Amino acid sequence: MASVSCYLIPIKTIVVAPYSVQLRLPPHVEYELTDFGHRLARVLAPLREWGTRHSSEVAIIVQNRRRASEAA
Repeated sequence: MASVSCYLIPIKTIVVAPYSVQLRLPPHVEYELTDFGHRLARVLAPLREWGTRHSSEVAIIVQNRRRASEAA
């Protein structure tokens, strides 16, 4: 299985603009969305709202699937 960072690096280059690293303890990094990232956020906002409204239903579905896979 590939690590998450293999997927995260290409996403960072598309969605997140170059970032600044501030040399202090603890280390601090600031990211900024690209124009594409801002457009993507506007598209994903309704999905996030739907997930928030239906979180209890989704939790039941996930729980049922987990039980079914454990029983198999």
